[in-house]
Amino acid sequence: PPLCLAHFLPKFDNQADDRLLGPLVDGTPSSFLLVSKKHSGSLVMAPPFCSKNAVANEYSRMGCIVLREHFRAVWGEEGGDAEGDAAFLRWWDDAENSGLCYSFEVVVPRVLGDHGATPCGAYAILTAVAAVGEGGRLLSPLEVISLATSWRLPLNEAYFVPSGSATVVEASLRASRWELTDSGV
Repeated sequence: PPLCLAHFLPKFDNQADDRLLGPLVDGTPSSFLLVSKKHSGSLVMAPPFCSKNAVANEYSRMGCIVLREHFRAVWGEEGGDAEGDAAFLRWWDDAENSGLCYSFEVVVPRVLGDHGATPCGAYAILTAVAAVGEGGRLLSPLEVISLATSWRLPLNEAYFVPSGSATVVEASLRASRWELTDSGV
């Protein structure tokens, strides 16, 4: 079976920097290293709206507000806020009827607490979708991309690094992590 591992680049200079994934990937022809941007926000899942360890709190409510506004922005161009609200309700119904739970990283500067770079505006990024029925599973990247495209949901930037290049790419990211900017990645 495929091996799935994850880790973040260390945040602080005094953290151990000895856990490397590249060597585990290199040498396995069908393996790859996935590199994605880390958004410092709050985990929100829907439906129903819940945050990491709670429901009906400021985190889950803010997720609802940000996601509804996103639907209004990307669907409302065709018919105003009413069309955006209708698209949101269609998405919600589809998720419930299909037994899907969407996970988002919701970033709301100066409201939910700042940790990390502070963006100019609030946004949500789709990070995963789970089928929550019997035997539940995480949907594949292709399935997530298909759903995100259908519902005009924002996805994180992701780069798939093939076996044979993973160690070099990981070393380069680690060497430049303190100087990286969004435009430089």
